[in-house]
Amino acid sequence: MEKKIDEIILFEASNKVQKIDFETKNKIKEIKQNNKVKINEFINEKKNNIDDKIKRDIELKNEEISRKIVSMEEEIKYNIISSIFDGVYNNIARLSERELFDFIVYLLNKEGLSLKQTLNVSSKHFDKFENITKYSNDSIELVIIKDINISFNGFMIVTNKVDYIFDFKDIVDKFKTVKQLDIYKEFFDHE
Repeated sequence: MEKKIDEIILFEASNKVQKIDFETKNKIKEIKQNNKVKINEFINEKKNNIDDKIKRDIELKNEEISRKIVSMEEEIKYNIISSIFDGVYNNIARLSERELFDFIVYLLNKEGLSLKQTLNVSSKHFDKFENITKYSNDSIELVIIKDINISFNGFMIVTNKVDYIFDFKDIVDKFKTVKQLDIYKEFFDHE
C-alpha cells in the first residue's frame, strides 16, 4: 500500500511537473510572442522615424537646390543684362569719328548746352577725339584739348560756373540703372 501512495504521489507530482512545464512553455511562448510584437513595433516605429527623417532631409535638400538654381538663374540673367551694357560701352569705344561726333552732339543737345564747345579729353583717348573737329560747321564747332587731369573715356566741358563731365562709362551705367528692369522684363518675363 505504501507503494501505491508513493506511486500516487509520484504520479501527481509528475502531472504537476508536466502541467508546470506546459504552463511555463506556454508562458515563455506568450512572452516571446509579446516581445516579438513589441520588437517589431519598435523596429517599425524606428524605421518610420528614419523614413520620415530621410523624407524631410530630401525635401530640405530639394528646396535648397531649388533656391540655388533660382539664385544661379538670376545671376546668369543679371550677367546677361550686364554684358549687354558692357557691349554698349564697348560699342561707344569703337565709334567711328563721325559716329563719335554725332554722339557728342546728341549729348550736348540732351544737356541743353551750346554746340560750340571746347572738350577736354584724356591723353589716352585724345587720338580718338582729335579728328572729329573736321565735322564741325557753322552751327556746331567743337575744339578738342588734351587734359592730363582726365583719366576717363569721355570728355569734360569746363565753364566759369560748372564743369560738365561726360564719362561714357558713367553714361552707360546710368542708362543701365534706368533700363535694366525693362530689358529684364523683355527677355525673361515670359518664362
